Amino acid sequence: MHRTAHICRRPPERGTGLKTLSLGTLLTRATRALLVTCALSCAAGAHAAWTYTIDVLGGSPTARSFNRAIASNVAAALDLWTRHLAGGAAIEVEIELTDHVVRAGGHSLTSGFVRHDGGREVYEQGVAYEIRTGLDPNGAAADLRIQLNSDYVANELWFDPKPKRRGTIVPVDRTDAVSLFAHELGHAIAFNGWWDEPQDRMPLDYGSTWDLNTYYDGSMLYFTGAAAMELYGGWVPVTAGNNWHIGNAAGAGSDLLGDLMSGVSLYRGTRYEVSALDLAMLTDMGVTMATVPEPQTALLLATGLAALAGLGRRRSGAAADCPRPTCARTG
Repeated sequence: MHRTAHICRRPPERGTGLKTLSLGTLLTRATRALLVTCALSCAAGAHAAWTYTIDVLGGSPTARSFNRAIASNVAAALDLWTRHLAGGAAIEVEIELTDHVVRAGGHSLTSGFVRHDGGREVYEQGVAYEIRTGLDPNGAAADLRIQLNSDYVANELWFDPKPKRRGTIVPVDRTDAVSLFAHELGHAIAFNGWWDEPQDRMPLDYGSTWDLNTYYDGSMLYFTGAAAMELYGGWVPVTAGNNWHIGNAAGAGSDLLGDLMSGVSLYRGTRYEVSALDLAMLTDMGVTMATVPEPQTALLLATGLAALAGLGRRRSGAAADCPRPTCARTG
């Protein structure tokens, strides 16, 4: 049953070595700087079209000069995900340029009820709900929000001039914007929830599709969905102190540093792709897929991630990703 949507705000992380992000207040739509609508056909020709509406709001005059580049790179990042997803949907994206975040953050603006699991209500992110059901859980309002620090936009991100092709070399002193946006979109689609890290548990009466696919062994949190485990070869390590991400700088999960959804960093000079493991995790979380990763791709996945991790360690610096996506639910 759908009730009033609310936002579940998270405290800053502790002891991860990353700068923490706080979530600011949404700027009024009257400050809209740009409206870009993009449409494409889903890779599976029988499916309906995907359409993207991208609003860029607020920001300093310098940051606003990047509005067109932001919109085109966000559209390319959406393509990286939707080419693997079944069906089609009209995805409304709100980009907020603000000084209330250190770097970037992304999340769905609402959630949708999926099922009861014992005494617990299970919710999925609003974007996933719309993809699965064809129903927009928040109507004409934006489906997801990505917040960007204005200085980060102007001085750290590199905007691909041909983001659909992704053939231009990423400068070694900049973070690829398409990769950053794809990471934040991963949170908006599924990599999110309400796990209470200080208590090492999820709430008693509700949880996200991510939460219900995780297991805490007393010292670490793991993603334990069947498809992801078959592909990875066991429990997938969640980033310590940075839930809703995978991989760690050392120890369990150090082989996942090159994954798009790594919770350690996005390395400069590096272009990231949605991995077979990311897609397997979406499958476990009930996102409707057009392509399903096969177990035999595990070796290719491991090789690719190891190569990316090695490449990242050779770079002069790294741009930390979003420590805390914001999670919302209807309930």
